[in-house]
Amino acid sequence: MTEQGDLLSWSSPDSDRHGRTFDRELDGKRLNGQALRVYEAMIDGVYRTLREIHDITGDPEASISSRLRDFDKPEMSQLNIYKDSRRRAGMEKRGVWEYALLSRRKP
Repeated sequence: MTEQGDLLSWSSPDSDRHGRTFDRELDGKRLNGQALRVYEAMIDGVYRTLREIHDITGDPEASISSRLRDFDKPEMSQLNIYKDSRRRAGMEKRGVWEYALLSRRKP
């Protein structure tokens, strides 16, 4: 079994993965803090909307969406989790989506 990585000690191998506007010195601590808050809010596997995650973390919904996409990046695979998304039942026509972080481990 692969040991689960530690989100706090993870860092991208190079800053280019974050795009040309990313500055590790200016943005690294802030974005890592957001990632940690989203991770802690979502690691229970419960599906939540961006608004519900915002209510827990206080972070902007656009930032939460970006941090959730970060969990899909190959360099995050050591965490043994993946982001899942689906339309919120009963709100399909309104375009409301919900997200969860789920374990890649087999039961």
